[in-house]
This record gives sequence, C-alpha cells and structure tokens, in this order.
Amino acid sequence: MDTLIFSDLEELFNIDLEDNFFCGFSSYDNNSIYNNFNFPIEKRINTNILLINTKKLSEDNKVEKLKQIYKKYKENPNMNEKAMINIIFNNDTSILPENMECLILKALILV
Repeated sequence: MDTLIFSDLEELFNIDLEDNFFCGFSSYDNNSIYNNFNFPIEKRINTNILLINTKKLSEDNKVEKLKQIYKKYKENPNMNEKAMINIIFNNDTSILPENMECLILKALILV
C-alpha cells in the first residue's frame, strides 16, 4: 500500500463516468512516448487514483488492445500503464473535478 486517504471517498463513488472508460486527475508529465502519438497534454490523466468503467472495458474488448500494446512496447521504459491508458483511451477519459483535489492533498504518501 502506498496511499492512505483520510477523507470521505463517497464523492468519488458518486461520479458518473458517462460513456468513458477512465476518470482521473489531470497529469502534466512529459513522458516522451506521447510524442510518438501526437497526444495533447491537456488530455492526460494520472493513474494513481483512477475510476474505471469495468463494464465498458469488458464490453468493448479493450483488455485485448491493452495486451497488444503492452507486447509491442514492453521493452520501452516510457510505455508504462499510465501511458498505455492515456494513449489507447485518449478520447474516452474524463478529468476529475478540480475541487476534488482535496482528496489527494489529504493523502499520506509513504515512501
């Protein structure tokens, strides 16, 4: 375990994912792998705290797509789970509201 959150998570559970696969906080990393895909920085989500639409993932067979990308790029250290999710699902993710950042700020990160 690397994250402890000392606040009520009910607000997260009540978020409507609509037709998105994932929802997470904004991420502004500059992983060079994104350059290969012309991926805009404003669309990147952080995968540390992530809401996942498991039903949609299963129905749309995206797990197979993730496996294919992993096999293709597994030797590339820049292609981590965060990059894969952002690249494959770039049009099917949403950003958590900024007012929810307090949940992250109240988290204790153990190193």
